[in-house]
Amino acid sequence: MSVIVKRAAALLFAGCMAFSSALTVFADSKQSDENRDRENYHRKGKWGYTVLEDGTAAVSDYFGKAKELNVPEEIDGYTVTAIGGGWYNGADGKPVLYGNVHGISYAADGSVEESSVYSPFTGNTFIEEVTLPETVNCIGAISFKGCISLRSVKINDGVEVIGSNCFEGCTELEELNLPDSLRYVDQQAFYECPAIKSLELPDCRYETAAFERCTGLESVTLPEGIASTSPYMFSECSSLKNVVIPEGVEEIGDSSFTKCTSLEYVQLPDSVKAIYNNAFSGCTALTQAYFGEELETIGSRAFADCTSLKELYVGEKVNKIGDSAFGMTADGEHIEGFTLVCPDFSPVKAYAEGNGIPFSLTAPSPEVQASAPDTQLPRGLDSEMMFIIVIAIIVLAALAVFIVLVLVLKNNRSGDDQ
Repeated sequence: MSVIVKRAAALLFAGCMAFSSALTVFADSKQSDENRDRENYHRKGKWGYTVLEDGTAAVSDYFGKAKELNVPEEIDGYTVTAIGGGWYNGADGKPVLYGNVHGISYAADGSVEESSVYSPFTGNTFIEEVTLPETVNCIGAISFKGCISLRSVKINDGVEVIGSNCFEGCTELEELNLPDSLRYVDQQAFYECPAIKSLELPDCRYETAAFERCTGLESVTLPEGIASTSPYMFSECSSLKNVVIPEGVEEIGDSSFTKCTSLEYVQLPDSVKAIYNNAFSGCTALTQAYFGEELETIGSRAFADCTSLKELYVGEKVNKIGDSAFGMTADGEHIEGFTLVCPDFSPVKAYAEGNGIPFSLTAPSPEVQASAPDTQLPRGLDSEMMFIIVIAIIVLAALAVFIVLVLVLKNNRSGDDQ
């Protein structure tokens, strides 16, 4: 009997503990909900959302398992205008907040020290297709990060901002339309999206490494009006074969195309004035690169380790050249068979001579000829033309001598006949 009593007591004690634990979980859950309420977090069915200052909603959570997802235009009576949220530095250097940033702290100088955002679809392994409503104008930081099954995103015309790391690691993403309404794509927005094959980019501001390690990307068309490529913009896009850089681009940013190992041909328009550090370093398949005559700066290692590039023309306006800019490895070793083509009396020639780089000379421009010593060729005549003229003079002189000899012999014969 005592054994039965002891077992009953043990069961009663376990039951009490379980009930107490359940009450604790309930209390914790209630407390969590209360905390979320204080953070302006709400839930309606499978959607979590935040009410923004303008009376619209930002999607903050998704609790479903749909493969083909249509984000609603309205949740609980609120128009959906944002997916997640984030911040970025505006043109004036001050932070610009968008969507549902629910925690942020600032440094004394006004910069952001820390921030926290809701990321509604991060790590979702179910979603394969997403369609956004026309009401959405921003897609926040890390909103779709790590959605490894996501193949297609239909971004509505009206979206202006895509946040940092928004689609990072979406390894199956291949169908992507970027609308003309975009004005800002934050850093690493499409980092490591290897299934994207081609891009036609709208004119907007692109931050560092926006498309870095998109290893399946084969072709890119940059927009008219873009002033520069951002640092690491297409770094390690190892399948990139063709990139169209339009007139108007003035700068190729640091490491913009570094280690694009399939890139074979590059033509930069006359508007490009600067190619910065490591811009095309490690492009081992690059065989041809053409620059405009307005180029002034080539940064350190800009074409380092481009082992297939055997000849490069660099114009006379280039006056700033960094270490191992071309014809060398990143370690400063010479690339066998490389020849630099440059004007005489130019900073480029001096650079080649100072670094032991083999070079050949182009004909000097009229401006260079006008300032050169009097011993040089007349303006407008190159060495080949001068050679032809000299030969012509020699031939004419020989012909004149021959005619004189004939006349002298004829006169002598006439005198003998008399």
